[in-house]
Amino acid sequence: MAIISGDSEIKPKLAQGPKSSFFHFSAKICRHCNSTLTQSADKEFDVFHGEARALFEAGHPPAEMFGNERYAANSEAYLNVFRYFAKLLACHVAHSEGPRILQLTDFAIRKSNRNIIFLCIESDPVYQLTYEPLSQHGYAAHGGLIIYFDKYKILPKGIESSLSLGPLKYTFGIRFGFPVGISLLMRYGNFVDKAKMSIIET
Repeated sequence: MAIISGDSEIKPKLAQGPKSSFFHFSAKICRHCNSTLTQSADKEFDVFHGEARALFEAGHPPAEMFGNERYAANSEAYLNVFRYFAKLLACHVAHSEGPRILQLTDFAIRKSNRNIIFLCIESDPVYQLTYEPLSQHGYAAHGGLIIYFDKYKILPKGIESSLSLGPLKYTFGIRFGFPVGISLLMRYGNFVDKAKMSIIET
């Protein structure tokens, strides 16, 4: 499997198998959380994605999955799909040397049923334009970590990422108000400053 960066100057990397370090975050999640506490979310997302892709390939918007009785709002299956993305987002933040956001991690490991994740499911335009001819080989991508700021580029207001599997792109994240933004700014300045530098560089 070739792993290609959005930066054209970075050479593709070859992964020898599913245990390749290229597929893992540098910040480790404990075995208990990664298996016992979040495994049901991982399995539920596998089911959800398979059905969402079939729905999409039949010509329907993949978001119609939430009209399925299995994924009725706040059902166990519904919450597990969102817990899957909460886990991914928390790992992205940790990988970027950011803080553990308790409302996010508590939801991911089933200590809370308060879902703070937003989720958008749509077709992946990069796949449609570039990779569809190679679809028999499979395609996956992630959108890194995006930090949203207020109009003055001072106070963080949200965190977002994305995951693409074949033709479907899942965009997910959290939004937060002034108290959380101030806490991030005051207590995790290095994390916030790295995000600001990304804005300046782009």
